[in-house]
Amino acid sequence: MDLTRRAYIPEQIPSYMCSFSGLKWSNEGPFIYYYGEGEIRFIGYSLDEGDLEKSLQRAIDRHRPVRVLVASPRKIEGYDVIESDEYYFLDAESLKINKKIRNLIKRAEKDVKVRETELEDEHLHFIRDFVRRKGLKEHEIMLRKLPEYVRAAKPLILEARQEGRLIAVTIADIKSSDAFSFYLFNFTSERKVPGASDLLLKNLIDRSIEMGKKVNMGLGINEGIRKFKLKWGAKILAPFYLMERYCQEISLF
Repeated sequence: MDLTRRAYIPEQIPSYMCSFSGLKWSNEGPFIYYYGEGEIRFIGYSLDEGDLEKSLQRAIDRHRPVRVLVASPRKIEGYDVIESDEYYFLDAESLKINKKIRNLIKRAEKDVKVRETELEDEHLHFIRDFVRRKGLKEHEIMLRKLPEYVRAAKPLILEARQEGRLIAVTIADIKSSDAFSFYLFNFTSERKVPGASDLLLKNLIDRSIEMGKKVNMGLGINEGIRKFKLKWGAKILAPFYLMERYCQEISLF
């Protein structure tokens, strides 16, 4: 069995990480990691039984990186924590949508039309405008790499339009894991249509229910994004610690 079919966070999906990072991937026991140019990005979320520290050390011994980044549900001694958060998920089958969201969706259904689409230049311009408006400089690399990711992974792309005008775009991976869909990106226009993003998410949830999958909602990121996820009833899937260490040679023991 392909180990990555057990993925429950997006960083365990090689097509996602390799496209945006330019790194290669491998696994050390039940842990996925990415390597290249003197760096390892180790995903410390186990896909089976295994020892995190020992697996990490074996990967370090193999590649001798200068920099090690580790994403893990717990802190690791000797590594500096540079970010902390939580992954959220929706149990699609048992999800009960509250009245406020149901009303938003009903309103949006009258205002916009939703369809599955391919990534086109219009979408890239739309996303570029979103990144510019939000001042998300760190997303500029993502924007450049997005076409490569779409070619490699063939994700689900949903759009909402009002009278032909693009209002919102959602990108999700519904194929890579046997147990989870992944809500990866959501972009909105400057012209707001209440409930448009909710309607796109509802479409993803409906597809996930048909496939018998939960929906990974990603990290909390900030208060606004976390609030959007929580209003849908998202629950914490796992803690998230991003840690780093610079080294030539490391021993965890």
